[in-house]
Amino acid sequence: MPPFRRLLRWALLAFAALSVLGLLAAGTVYFVVASKLPDVEALRTVELQEPMYVHARDGKLIALFGETRRYPVDIKEVPEAIKQAFIAIEDNRFYEHHGVDYKGVARAIWLLATTDDERVRCVRLMPAYAVAASGEGTPGTTSKGMPCSARNSASSEPRPKR
Repeated sequence: MPPFRRLLRWALLAFAALSVLGLLAAGTVYFVVASKLPDVEALRTVELQEPMYVHARDGKLIALFGETRRYPVDIKEVPEAIKQAFIAIEDNRFYEHHGVDYKGVARAIWLLATTDDERVRCVRLMPAYAVAASGEGTPGTTSKGMPCSARNSASSEPRPKR
């Protein structure tokens, strides 16, 4: 038998074996994850967080306490600018893919694989730094205590003025 046909046969067998192993792995992951997911009906009933209402003895409302006040709104009532703002923040390629942005996933994997821990940690913690500070330190700071963006800009070339 010619070497090319032998190589082609081994490549086909290797592909078939890897396909079977991949299907087995995918099936295993599905059954492990599916058993931990909540029931679909439980997801359809949404209970919004409500503030605490404080009333006087006569029934008059004195105050509302609570961090969140959520009221359901139909998506048709949301202005188009708000929808576009959420899409721009979350996924600027939203209309270019069908649910999974493979280019974005590949970029994230590449970032995790090729950068040092400090930069990846900074990317992950910057939203937390912007939101609040904890009692143990400020989220989004480096081990030297300075914000990630300040440390990254201090270690790189100066940015041009706009």
